[in-house]
Formats: sequence, C-alpha cells, structure tokens
Amino acid sequence: MARSLILIIALVLCLATLGQALPNSCRLDVNADGSVHVSYTVNMLTNTTLSMRFSNDPAKLEVRTGSGMLPYDYVPATKRLSVHNPYGGPVTIVYDTSGLVKSDGTTSTLTFIPHFTQGITYSVALPERAHLLPRNSTIPSQHLVEARIVSFDDPSGIITVSYRIGGEMALALPIVFLVFVLGWTAYILAISRNPEEEEVPEEEEVEPKRGLDYVLKTLDDTEKAIVQELLKSDGELLQTTIRSRLNLDKYPLSRALQRLERKKVVIKERVGKINRIRMNRWLLDQR
Repeated sequence: MARSLILIIALVLCLATLGQALPNSCRLDVNADGSVHVSYTVNMLTNTTLSMRFSNDPAKLEVRTGSGMLPYDYVPATKRLSVHNPYGGPVTIVYDTSGLVKSDGTTSTLTFIPHFTQGITYSVALPERAHLLPRNSTIPSQHLVEARIVSFDDPSGIITVSYRIGGEMALALPIVFLVFVLGWTAYILAISRNPEEEEVPEEEEVEPKRGLDYVLKTLDDTEKAIVQELLKSDGELLQTTIRSRLNLDKYPLSRALQRLERKKVVIKERVGKINRIRMNRWLLDQR
C-alpha cells in the first residue's frame, strides 16, 4: 500500500511539471556601441513549449539544441517567441538587440526586463575598459565574476547596470592633460619673460645735493660695483660690458640697473638690441 502511494505521488509530480520549461542561465554581452548579445540556456522537459515576449525585435534570432537548430515561431506584431521541444533537454536561444543601453555621454546604463525570475543565473558582461558603477545599479545578490562581468541569481524586477567606459582612469586623463598644459604654459611664459622689463618697487630718489659719497653709502654691493665700473669708464658702458666685468647673471644685473634708474643714479638708453648705461651728469660732476 505504501509503495503504491509513493508511485502515485511521483506520477502526480511528473504531470505537474509536464509542459514547463526550467531556465538555467542567461548571459548579456554588452558591446561598446550599446548593442547587446543575449544568450539563454533553458532546460526543457520532453514535449514542452517555451514562450517568451521581447521588448524589442530581436535580430539574428536562433534556437539551438545539442543536435542542431530547432524550429520556432516568432510573431513580430506581439514580439512573442514560441519554441516546442519534442525531445526535451537543454535549448539555447541567442539573439542581438538594441535599445537596452542608454548613454548621457559619460555614463551608460543597461536596463533589462528578465524573461525568467526563478531558478536562473544572469550574467552581464560589460564592454572592454568599462568600469561598473554599483551605486547607480540595481542588481540583486550582486557579485563580480571577473573585472567586467556581474553575476546574480533570481532577479525580482528590472535589472539596471550602470557603467563608464574607461573607468576612473578615463576621468583622470583629461585632468592630467589639463595640468600638463597649464604647467607647460607657465614654464614657457617664465623663460620667455624679459627681466629688463620687469617692474621693481618704487625706491627713494637720491637728492643730488647729498654728493657721490652719500650715494655710494645708500647702494647695495651690486649697485655699488656697477657705479664703480662706470666711474672707471668715464661714466658710460654697455650693459653687456658691465655684465662681463662683474660676472653677473642677466636677471640680477637688470634688477640692479632698474633700481639705480629709479634712484636717478644711472640712465639707460636703448641702442639697437643692446643697452647703454650712463651715470647721471650731476654725479660725474662731483667726483
């Protein structure tokens, strides 16, 4: 009696499952242009029919079994696919689709409505150099299989996966380039600036009546050395000659000459591409 009851229960369970399709897995390969290649693997029972409805018309639709292609019915008006498998076993449904990925220029988002929500594992493979944005994604039981592949089980609603091509590095590169350009521009401006034209702070003008000795006491060492060289040459020298005699760099010499000009100690005259430096006449008269 007990054995007969067990057989009856087993028969009822088989009849209950007859006509059902048991999905195993689905993989969505996202391309850089936003198109998606979808591959479903479904384990169908003997003499069962699988029905699926698409949100967009599938392209390159194929239904495969281990022994070859399997005939199917697809109605474009309703976007519904029907597959009948008289022999049972795994069936693979593959197709390409577009319109699932939206992009705002920097961030792309895949939105997918699962055909099955029980007993199935979904995997989303992002494009090369893509960086997943978890905070903008709604992925149940999320875990990463590889750097670009997200896998999850039994979704309860719409799948949303956001990503950015190039990841964090893509954002850093424009910043690095901008810093490089700004730094290079600043360097070019610094080396091309003419120190002779740079302004110096206003300094107190030396009164003529105080005499040459007083003037020398108000000068620093560089300014004093310039005046002494001018005195040795009757109060007039080329700027290049002063630089050569005192072994001074161009920039500190120009700064010292500008200070002397503001103190009315020397006068600078432009002669072609060089400068002639002359001592003020009232100082020469008090030698």
